[in-house]
Amino acid sequence: MEQRALRAAIFAIKAVILAPLFAAYALWCALSGWLRLSGRIQGAKRLLAPTISCPSCGRENALAGRWRCASCQARYQGYVGRCSHCGAGATFFPCEACGISIRLVL
Repeated sequence: MEQRALRAAIFAIKAVILAPLFAAYALWCALSGWLRLSGRIQGAKRLLAPTISCPSCGRENALAGRWRCASCQARYQGYVGRCSHCGAGATFFPCEACGISIRLVL
């Protein structure tokens, strides 16, 4: 009987010690997930816009047009982010005015 009471006491002490740690971990997971989600929403808004501004000169560059794929070297018409021939994804493209690379994904 004493051994059972001792085990129950140890279990209760562990629960009291670990409960705040699990709560802090849950809060951390929720906060990091929220920040990740908000970043992805901002990135989606940026890529769904018809133009994107150059960080260097400020000129608006169209996201739709004629592009050359860096992977397969094919020329295609359409959205800059995905080659219509090989399906390769682009992470940046050059500004039409100054040639500085503009990141597509944040």
